[in-house]
Amino acid sequence: MEDYISEEVELEKQRSSQNDHIKIFGIWYGVCFILSLIWVLVVGSNDLITKDGIISALIYCILEPVFLLLGFIIVFSPTILVLYFLFKKITSLHKRILLIAFAVPITNMIYWIIAHFWGDVIFPMFIGFLTLFMFLPSALIVTLCTPKSLLPLKKEFIVTNILMGIFGWILIHITTNVEDFVDNKIALSKLEKYQPVIESLEQYKVNNGVYPKTIEDNVKIYKNFSYEPQNDYKDYKLTVNDGYMTFFSYCTNDKIEGCYNGWYNHMNHSTLGKWIKAIDND
Repeated sequence: MEDYISEEVELEKQRSSQNDHIKIFGIWYGVCFILSLIWVLVVGSNDLITKDGIISALIYCILEPVFLLLGFIIVFSPTILVLYFLFKKITSLHKRILLIAFAVPITNMIYWIIAHFWGDVIFPMFIGFLTLFMFLPSALIVTLCTPKSLLPLKKEFIVTNILMGIFGWILIHITTNVEDFVDNKIALSKLEKYQPVIESLEQYKVNNGVYPKTIEDNVKIYKNFSYEPQNDYKDYKLTVNDGYMTFFSYCTNDKIEGCYNGWYNHMNHSTLGKWIKAIDND
């Protein structure tokens, strides 16, 4: 009899837990739906003047909460799996909070690094944007709206959310700085192959008093390479393109356009060794 009562109590606890999970999901869905609706009204108000626009907006508001939650779970499933095994050994609540808060942004950082060197950074940038500007804010609001009776660790969830955002911004700053440092080192090593061209141009000027009109042989040898004489052949600008959106210019006169630091022609120009690095942000 006691075993039967014990089983009934256990089943009741499980049913209560399931109901709590459903209620929390309902709060999540309701909050995200309202936030999506506000977003649509603020950003896409011009599209709501047509019937198709209204239908598209409603579909977005209905599906966005589910897709946001499922997307987060799928993208960070490796992190969730690692945390599952770590939590079997780590029982301290404070350590678990720090682990969760750090694990999610570090996972996105790993995605970013992999994509930067072997793919396209658009995907991890998109994931980082959704996490920082959509998932974390909506999760924080949901936590604040959830009664403590449904979410006993409410305070801990809030702390985890805030710490995750802080770690995310810190890692973004670190990643971009490390990325720029590594990219610049790689770029400088690749630009070394143009040193013979520069030396031959200087020797030509020593012999002739001016720089040559063209260097067609070099243009044929090197890809994404251009040579532009300046100031009646007294100066020149040699430009190399990485084939994407970064340009490197070697100039004999820093007054030539594209040969000095600053933001102009939709590009940010900065000094890189003896070269000027320009990034097209369009």
